[in-house]
Formats: sequence, C-alpha cells, structure tokens
Amino acid sequence: MTEREVNLYLINSMHSNYPKNHFDSIISKMTEQIKIEIIDLGRRRNEDVRKQFLTEMKIYILQKELFSLYQMRIVYLYMQFEIHLKKMISLAYGESKNGLYKWNDLIKFFKTRNIDLIKLNFFSDINNIRVLNNSIKHSEELLNDKTRNIPEFKGRNSINSATINIFYDRIMDVPREFIGEIAVEIGKRYISD
Repeated sequence: MTEREVNLYLINSMHSNYPKNHFDSIISKMTEQIKIEIIDLGRRRNEDVRKQFLTEMKIYILQKELFSLYQMRIVYLYMQFEIHLKKMISLAYGESKNGLYKWNDLIKFFKTRNIDLIKLNFFSDINNIRVLNNSIKHSEELLNDKTRNIPEFKGRNSINSATINIFYDRIMDVPREFIGEIAVEIGKRYISD
C-alpha cells in the first residue's frame, strides 16, 4: 500500500473509529450522584427550620456543580471533534494544523479543496456545538445573540442544566457524523486526484 492509500484508509476509518466521549461516563455518574443528593436535600428542606438556610445553600451549590459538569461535557465534545478534524486534515493534505483554529479559516480551507462544509448535513449542528462551546469558554452569559439561535435555547431567558442536557442528548453523535461526511468528501476528491 502506498502512503496515499494508507492515509485514505485512515481518513475513511475515522468515522467508524471515532471514540466515545470518555468524559460522558464520568459525568453521568457524577451528575446522577448530585441529582440524588439534591432530591434528598429537597425532601429534608422543611424538617428543621434552623437548618433550612444551610440546606438551601447546599442545594444551590450542587446545582452550580451540576451546571458546570454539563458545560464541561460540551467543551470536551467539541475539543475531541477539533482534534479529529485536524488529524484528518493532516492525513489528507499534509497541512500544518496551526493556522486552522478559526472556524471561518477552516471553512475557507476546505472550500479551496472543493469541499463546502456549509452544505453538509451536520454543519448547522456542529456549528451550534461550536457556538455554545465558545460561549462557555469566553462569555459570562451563555445566552447571547449567537446561542439564542440554537433550537433548545430559543425563547428562553437563560440556559440551565436541563436545557444544556437536552441539547447534548440531541447533538452527542453529531461530531462523529460530521467527521464521516467530511471523510466521504475527502475520499471523493482524493481518489480523483
């Protein structure tokens, strides 16, 4: 096999070998424990009026922890996608991944290779993941002009654990599927070159 054939094989296998979000099992265990603790505290909320304030504070802190864990789930999902996309670019084109950290630059890069990412089925969803990821990492307010366009957040006044979790449940397989779409497009062009 030539190096080109090996690279094409590796590119095509990236979709089927896309790893599970390893952070998911950890997050699932932690969030379940926190939810159980919140429910338990909620039941004991009115048992002792003197302890009520402490109970409310514990519930508040646990809810903040839960929210943080759900946010990290999104960040990890997008990070894993970026790593695989850059590996794919390196295999297919031998390009340095350093200059391809901006989304619009990636779109332009693929356009120069006759691949229009915007036309791929999962583009809108992967872009929504990117937008929420960037808001988590760079904004004080998660609900902003960009995140308001995400279906799960439209018409809401804020983003909470439940809405992030609903969003995640819908999009958790999107990065793998989008990588698969790109692999098909690269393969079409790779063979014809």
